[in-house]
Amino acid sequence: MSYKRFFAFFALFVSFFLAFLLIFTTIWIKKTFGKEVEIAQILFHIQFPITDTDPTFIKGFVFKSLLPSILLSVIALFPLQFWHFVLKIGKHTKTYLSLVFLFGKRHTFGVRVVVCLGMIVFAAKFVNQKFQIQEFIAQNSSKTYGTFYETHYINPPLQEIATQFANLQDPRNLIIIFAESLESTYSTKSAPVGIEGGGASIYAPFGELIPNLTQLALKTNNFSSTNALGGITQTIGTGWTIAALISYNCAIPQTQLPYKTGYNNNVAKYYLHSAVCLGDVLDSLGYRQIMFQGTSADFAATRGFFTSHKIEMRDDKYFQSHKILQGNFQGMWGIKDSVIFGFVKDYLQTYTDSKPFVLYISTMDTHHPDGFVDTQYCQGFEKTFENAVRCSDKIISDFVMWVQNSKFKDNTSIIILGDHKSMKQNFFPANTKRSIYNAFIGTHFPQEKLKNRLISHFDVTLLFLESLGISIESFGLGRNPLRSQTLLESLGEQNLAQELKIPSKIYESFWNLNPKKL
Repeated sequence: MSYKRFFAFFALFVSFFLAFLLIFTTIWIKKTFGKEVEIAQILFHIQFPITDTDPTFIKGFVFKSLLPSILLSVIALFPLQFWHFVLKIGKHTKTYLSLVFLFGKRHTFGVRVVVCLGMIVFAAKFVNQKFQIQEFIAQNSSKTYGTFYETHYINPPLQEIATQFANLQDPRNLIIIFAESLESTYSTKSAPVGIEGGGASIYAPFGELIPNLTQLALKTNNFSSTNALGGITQTIGTGWTIAALISYNCAIPQTQLPYKTGYNNNVAKYYLHSAVCLGDVLDSLGYRQIMFQGTSADFAATRGFFTSHKIEMRDDKYFQSHKILQGNFQGMWGIKDSVIFGFVKDYLQTYTDSKPFVLYISTMDTHHPDGFVDTQYCQGFEKTFENAVRCSDKIISDFVMWVQNSKFKDNTSIIILGDHKSMKQNFFPANTKRSIYNAFIGTHFPQEKLKNRLISHFDVTLLFLESLGISIESFGLGRNPLRSQTLLESLGEQNLAQELKIPSKIYESFWNLNPKKL
């Protein structure tokens, strides 16, 4: 084979491969992470290293996207050799023989080029349809900035917060549990399919999966868009873990990194460095803040975000380096949740600091695709996704009960939040009314303010402060639902989502390095 012919075949192979890869990767993403996955989410993870990713997802990509793309590219480029192989191991049918004669001749190289161009066009249209690529490029390439943040973003009133805190006789502690993919939908008390009011009939085709957390929410404070058990509405830039944590803490979404930043060490280390977030505010008030999680905080720059906002990280690498992991501690993706809650208990039992504290705890056992059933903690539970949720319900509620019987019971608020909606595929029936679980324990919210509400992740930032006895009306894009309408309520879900997609100079400024914080 001549050099020219070799390079022609190589270029054709690469073209076929990229076309197939786009198609199979799009199908894999949608089937693995759900129909609601955003292009911003994909670009975000591309820009950051994928170290410490769950091996399940890497294997899924290799076997369902990469290998099929390679195989079909080889078949498209060398059909004669492929069909000869098929004929040797199979039956010599007329169909196979006709294919050999149709595609196997040397002069059909031009046909392959035409087929390849057709595949490229189809792949481009397919990906654009699934992810609205054309719309995304149009919104960002021209750099036409919107004015949404200029109109609706409110700088946190730091002086007012400091004044209210100074007037508190006994500052409260706060424990925030970010429960992976925890939905109110798992409860039989949630709103049924297609019924806004809820409560009239029971909806949970998989049965009651969170009986303990349901009772906690109903007995305390639970925000809902219905009269039944409900939750937080997920909007653009809040639908995956790091995006949800950012939205809860900073009252802004994770839409996309500004193009000028790209990925570099400063972006990972000084994540949203110029944004004023809950951690910055509570640090200024003298709170001790620690984030506990069983996975590596290096994934998705989680460490950079929390440490940039004055929150100490204790992840799997911390516990490994301190050599305190004993027995069966391994979960699905790092350290299992029951062990992490054990470390939090150990910390609280030995806490003697005069400072008030805020502890953030991120769980992982209910992560898709299959979850993790801690059979040591939940004995007799079979390894199913439903049981992963049931076991998590037990682990979290047992921890809450422990805190309520500890020395901190009278002065500690506990907030349980799903980070985002579950990405478990083919689990929820069509038209299911889904929302993110929330429960505010140890707080005193007016009950008439809780039901028939639309609240987003951004509004929860103010509810964190409310749980500490600090009441302000606005923080970032958040509005205090105990004092006013939220942006979801005043603008509507579609309008808010559309506005959040538009580039913003204020949002981009949050990624700048802030010398005052160094």
